[in-house]
Amino acid sequence: MTDWKIFHGNRAPHDQLRELPKPPPWRFSQETARLKRPANLDLDAEKALIAFFAAANHQISSAHDLSGGGLAIALAESGIAGGRGFRLEDLEGEPHRSLFSESPSRAIVTCPADEVENVLALAERAGTTATRIGTVGGPEMGFGPFSMPLARAREVFEGALPKALSSSIV
Repeated sequence: MTDWKIFHGNRAPHDQLRELPKPPPWRFSQETARLKRPANLDLDAEKALIAFFAAANHQISSAHDLSGGGLAIALAESGIAGGRGFRLEDLEGEPHRSLFSESPSRAIVTCPADEVENVLALAERAGTTATRIGTVGGPEMGFGPFSMPLARAREVFEGALPKALSSSIV
């Protein structure tokens, strides 16, 4: 049995953020919207991503899937869970697409700076890509075009359900 080490949450300060792979070009059709169908799953891309995780198990510090809210939501959840801020540095293209694309077979991973070249090589060997997008650490969640204090995000996240449940229902 493999000793999996795929954690949810930014685990180490100064880890390097990587996105695997970039979102595909924006495609939207009225038919897809009407049927509320998810994006087509590319089984080869999914297989490559799984192969990467199997190979990179001991090189990465954390990982998070991007299909449930995109990069921004995965980063926020990881930052709150790990208690560490982050700074995105290399967003490409339109910020809304880069931050909120929920296309399948994508993830973010963090790795120590001395593992970056190994992680990039493992991604290539697995048949996928890894792109540097930022660094873990600090008190802010820096999304590129906007940021917020990690402490405030945690306060809102942890207080949302108690606040909702304490409201009286009429």
